Amino acid sequence: MGNAGQGYVLCEITADSDAESDAESNAESNAESNAESEAESEAESDPYALAFCPIGAQLAVSDNMAMSKEPVHKLVLGSCVAHCIAYSPCGRWIACGFRLDTNVQLCYRQSNDLDAWRHVAVVEAALWAVSSIAWNPVVPLEFVTGSADRCVRVWRILESNLGDDTVSVDLIWGSNISVLSVEGMRIDGVVGLDDNSWMLLTQNGAVDSTLDFSGDESNPDSDDGGETGDEELGDEDDESEDDSDELEDEGNELEDEGDELEDDGSEADE
Repeated sequence: MGNAGQGYVLCEITADSDAESDAESNAESNAESNAESEAESEAESDPYALAFCPIGAQLAVSDNMAMSKEPVHKLVLGSCVAHCIAYSPCGRWIACGFRLDTNVQLCYRQSNDLDAWRHVAVVEAALWAVSSIAWNPVVPLEFVTGSADRCVRVWRILESNLGDDTVSVDLIWGSNISVLSVEGMRIDGVVGLDDNSWMLLTQNGAVDSTLDFSGDESNPDSDDGGETGDEELGDEDDESEDDSDELEDEGNELEDEGDELEDDGSEADE
């Protein structure tokens, strides 16, 4: 396995009988010379994950420090140790999960070239570390992931873009997925929020954090909104007072007209 600063690698080696014999001979020799030193070395360099290719005598492992022969292919996939590795039934795909990563890395190779592996996709597969991966033996391009968030998810690779440098993967089913996340959501024109609700949405990126909350017209509970409401109520009171004055003036005019009519009646009697 490479240095931690450079990222760990996925290595594929040829699993033949000669390599196994050499490894056994070396292990016996080292055990006789220095058993304690060998035990410590193996504890530090043992692979965290491995998988056999279903169509050929090849083995994928997450560590190359304890190997007796050079791997035929290496892929730098992440900055932490591969926790699980799984070949697809066709042998053209490898899915890897990592100990401290929530993603699944997908690698693909053309059927006519067993050594031409390439990294094609990063699947955001879980909220916590992915602990297990298994391919569907019946449905092509479908695999299942299990993770520390106690969820099982079923994924399917889209066949339409297998020839591209990257591929698309869809989530088609999941169990125990009961987490609400507002990451990536944008809520515009929201009204009726209190201060705490607004701050929660802002912290999670659901609303624009650059907006001035106190001056946002969409929040009727803000200070500016309250002042605006007070001004509107004051204007309404002024209008009501003006209406009252007009009615009083009209009443005075009617009273004057009544007095004039009364005077006219008195003159007629005389």
